[in-house]
Amino acid sequence: MCSVQCGAERRKDIFESIKREAERILKKGKGSHDLEHTERVLKLATRIGRKEKAGLEIIRLAAVLHDIARRAEDRSGGRLDHAAQGAKLAAVILKKYDYPVKKTRMSAIAYKPTGSGAD
Repeated sequence: MCSVQCGAERRKDIFESIKREAERILKKGKGSHDLEHTERVLKLATRIGRKEKAGLEIIRLAAVLHDIARRAEDRSGGRLDHAAQGAKLAAVILKKYDYPVKKTRMSAIAYKPTGSGAD
């Protein structure tokens, strides 16, 4: 019989797999939106999430996946929106790993405030 902890361990393993997949994508990136940027975002998002007592699971996923389509935007000369494309790619990745997340939570990955410097 699997306890609640077993579920948490499985989600942790899935998160690590998703993170590794995002890392493979981000290693190809250039400039300020590369793997190092995402690692900084993950650390900062986790720290803020803990302080705010927020749902770290979703925050950490959003942090590692937030720029996965940045390279596509750069290669398109800005014709593609990396936030919208990233949300689509994130949905594919999450589905691939059977990540148990409600579709409505995907908006956390796609949301990008305008004019905030949050690029």
